[in-house]
Amino acid sequence: MTDKELNRYYQLTREIKDLEFRIKEIEETGGVSGIQYREVDIQKTPAITSIQDKLGKLMDQYIEKRVSALEECIKIQRYIDDVEDIVIRQIMRYRFIDFKQWNQIDILMQYSEGTSKKKYYRFKK
Repeated sequence: MTDKELNRYYQLTREIKDLEFRIKEIEETGGVSGIQYREVDIQKTPAITSIQDKLGKLMDQYIEKRVSALEECIKIQRYIDDVEDIVIRQIMRYRFIDFKQWNQIDILMQYSEGTSKKKYYRFKK
């Protein structure tokens, strides 16, 4: 797995949170981004049914994207979990799962400056 793929974990977790917010918004208000309807104020008309159908489809899309992002996160976590070297596995978790900077990892691992980064890139070769 490339560094680019591993670095996607951060963006995937942000996307998952955003999608969860959007799903919750549709569930709670029946709308999204200010486009709402209230069942009390409307009668069942083809236009309202169409809005409900579109919101349902939008919610399905959000759920599919969320599932896809979660699957990719799991793939990245499994890759890291399968690394045999305990030290490298720990460095990778700090870097790609916990989003730590290299200097923060050095402090956590009690290494001198730049050591964790060197160890990781030696492993990658």
